[in-house]
Amino acid sequence: MKSKIQLQIHIPSPKQKEKIIGLVERMIEFQKKIHGEGVSGNEKTQLEKQIRNADYEIGREVYKLSGLTKEEVRVVEGGLR
Repeated sequence: MKSKIQLQIHIPSPKQKEKIIGLVERMIEFQKKIHGEGVSGNEKTQLEKQIRNADYEIGREVYKLSGLTKEEVRVVEGGLR
């Protein structure tokens, strides 16, 4: 017998939507830069750090939007490693 899974869809507030869009746009710009010609050394290291930070912030916003508890975030994060 198959069990059904209920999935909740959360609509972001205008403020949340604006923040997530801004973070994604930053991520895209960092990705464009890091894949451009002549990027190496310290500049590449800095871009990699900025990409990781943007990714982390996007994740936090999505977790907040989803209403996950700290424990649920730990489970999700642990499953990603």
